[in-house]
Amino acid sequence: MASRSSSPSIQALWRLRAMALFLIGPAAGIVLVQCIFGLPKILWWSAGGMSLFMFTIFFTLFLKERTLIVNQTKDKQTKAN
Repeated sequence: MASRSSSPSIQALWRLRAMALFLIGPAAGIVLVQCIFGLPKILWWSAGGMSLFMFTIFFTLFLKERTLIVNQTKDKQTKAN
């Protein structure tokens, strides 16, 4: 578990760890289908585009979560003083 002394980035990744599984699942599925059936190039490009889209969404959520952690830390420090 991410401790309070760890960086905001590590804390944000820890909070979003379950959502990160949604990035691994489709990639594993594509590799499995490729191994069993084979995929045409157009489906590889489609899968790559969708993977990029999903990573962009995850990265956006990560940045928002990190910003939230930083703001909460500042608020706690302000209230403590």
